[in-house]
Amino acid sequence: MEIARLQEFTSPAVKQRQKSMKKFVRSEKYSDLIIECQGLRFPVHKSILCPRSSVISAELDNPAWIESQTGVIKHEVFDAHTLAMMLSYAYYSSYNVAASADELFTIKNIDGKPCPRVKGELVPAWVTLENFDNDVEVNEDMMMHVHVYGIAEYYDMPELKEMATMHFVSLTPDLDDTCNFIALMDSIAEYVPAEDTAMFDHVVKEVQKNDCTDYIWANPILLHGFKTKPSMQRLAGSLMSPVTTQARKLETKLQGLEQDCDDLIQLHHGIRRAAGLRTK
Repeated sequence: MEIARLQEFTSPAVKQRQKSMKKFVRSEKYSDLIIECQGLRFPVHKSILCPRSSVISAELDNPAWIESQTGVIKHEVFDAHTLAMMLSYAYYSSYNVAASADELFTIKNIDGKPCPRVKGELVPAWVTLENFDNDVEVNEDMMMHVHVYGIAEYYDMPELKEMATMHFVSLTPDLDDTCNFIALMDSIAEYVPAEDTAMFDHVVKEVQKNDCTDYIWANPILLHGFKTKPSMQRLAGSLMSPVTTQARKLETKLQGLEQDCDDLIQLHHGIRRAAGLRTK
C-alpha cells in the first residue's frame, strides 16, 4: 500500500468536511452514547459508530445487553489513546500520531471533571503528510498502528485495519531500538491474526533489504529475544528460511557434483581396463 493512498484522505474538500465535523464532535451536540476507557468518558454518536462497527451496532441493537440499556460502553481491552484513534477514524475517516485526543474529543474523567491531556498523540486527517511532525520513535509509532489494527479487529472495522496496515508498511523498523523492536514483534503476534501476514512480512522484508541479518545475530538483546520470545522466534525462522533454502540447494548441488565425480572415476577406470592398463 502506498503513500498516495494515505494522501487521498487529505484532499481540500475532505479536510474542510473534517474541520466541520471536529466542531460538531467537540460540541457534544446530539451525543447519545458514552464510551468509558481508563477512567475517561468519550461522548459519541450511535449514528456515526454503528455503520462503522458491526460489533458496536450489535451491542446497542440487542435489548438484553447492558450497553443498549445504559447507553454506556465500557471498553477495557485497549488503552484510551488507541480508542481515541479508532474514534478519530470513525468520525474523520483517518488517524495519525500528532495531536492529543482531547483536541479531537471533549473527554472527561468519570467524575465529570475535564480530563488532562491523554498520553499518546494522534493527528486529525486534515494534517498533511508534508507537515506531519514525526518526533516519536519509529518502533513506538509502528506499535501504535498495530494497536489500531487490533482495536479495528476487535470492533470489526476492516477499512480501519487496512488503513493501519497502510501506515505500518510506510515505516521502517529501527533495529537499534532493540527493546521497542522486540515489543513491536510482540504486538504483532498479540493483535494481528497469523493469517494476515502483511505487517510481519514488511518487517522481514525491511530487515533483509537493509542487510541487517548479521547485526541481528550479533546483538545480545535480540539474541535473547530469539531464545525467549515466540514472536522473535517466528522472525528468526523467516530470516533463516532463505538461508536454509539456499543451503539445501547447495547441498543438493554438492551431492550431484560428488556423484558426477564418482561417475568420472568409474569411467576413467573403465577406459584404463579397456586399454589393458592397470588401474590404481
